[in-house]
Amino acid sequence: MDKKKFSKKYSSNLACAYPYLYEEIPIVDHEIMMDEIASIIGIVYGMIDDVELKQDLEWLCELSWHIGGSIRGKDCIDDETLNHVLFLYRKYFDKNKDLNRKRFTLPASTLEASYCELIRNKFKHSVRNLFLVEKKLNEIGISKKISDNIYDCLNICSNLFYNISLHLTIISGKEPKTFESKSFVLK
Repeated sequence: MDKKKFSKKYSSNLACAYPYLYEEIPIVDHEIMMDEIASIIGIVYGMIDDVELKQDLEWLCELSWHIGGSIRGKDCIDDETLNHVLFLYRKYFDKNKDLNRKRFTLPASTLEASYCELIRNKFKHSVRNLFLVEKKLNEIGISKKISDNIYDCLNICSNLFYNISLHLTIISGKEPKTFESKSFVLK
């Protein structure tokens, strides 16, 4: 990236939370968003006891940081990584087969499940943000193509966290609450 203009300088290293915060190009917004997602995944990790889910969440937490660094740095979201995200999606989708895609569910359940709904939304937001980052970079003359693997990982992770939320709701003994849209009709 050769157009990294900084609009402000840090007064000292101690007053620097992240070196690119005053950068004028929008990559830093993507990086901060992925850090936020990783942090919220960490909250869910700390709230649950399920060893297998904890391992999956730890991997997804690391994935978030890898995606965060893959725009400014080396793109490390390869086909193997994408396939593992797909594997996790199918794993949690299968746990919720009877509920999935038959209805919308409210993002209101246990605290852990609700945090997963927040993560779902943040991943969706990150797709939109990254699309706008790519567009802005190209508009200011920085030729940047974001890989389909990154976009696919972000989209699949959004759907994955919906399924993790359903899973956590079900194992808590609660019934997911159906949302009946007045705007859209599911068939």
